[in-house]
Amino acid sequence: MVKKQQILKEIRDRMFNITRDNGYFHDIKKVEISRQEIFQSTEVPAINVHYRSDDPNFDNYGSGERLMRIMVGGFSTTNKKDLDAAEITFQLEEDIIMSLNRSNDLPQKTSIPSICLGGIVKEITNHSSTPINQGRLSPFIGVLIEFEVRYLLDGETLS
Repeated sequence: MVKKQQILKEIRDRMFNITRDNGYFHDIKKVEISRQEIFQSTEVPAINVHYRSDDPNFDNYGSGERLMRIMVGGFSTTNKKDLDAAEITFQLEEDIIMSLNRSNDLPQKTSIPSICLGGIVKEITNHSSTPINQGRLSPFIGVLIEFEVRYLLDGETLS
């Protein structure tokens, strides 16, 4: 499997672990990679993992290290009566970041962290977060989180 696909699959698989049973704030219903259509109200809370770019890491040029940028969008609704949109967005962001640091074998929020996607990448960092609020009349809200993933190419792989 090409390293890029392996990384995206691992991120997607970890997002499926976001459930209340595992100690998270949300029960994610759907996780997609590079979905282009808007999620329907019956599909949220949902997550879209979107590949943005993959380039040589020029800070460490010549090392074979790559720098991939990934945008993870978390989408929900404001139908929780006891929370406002900002709180729901914050919880969604926390769930996404926390799930990236938990393995599929130990997915609970209280489990021992599994950093670097279980060792398939050198480093994954949260680069920026942007809340999404469609306004007072729309029930849809969310967060866009950009991650930078540093990884080394496999000896047999050039992409």
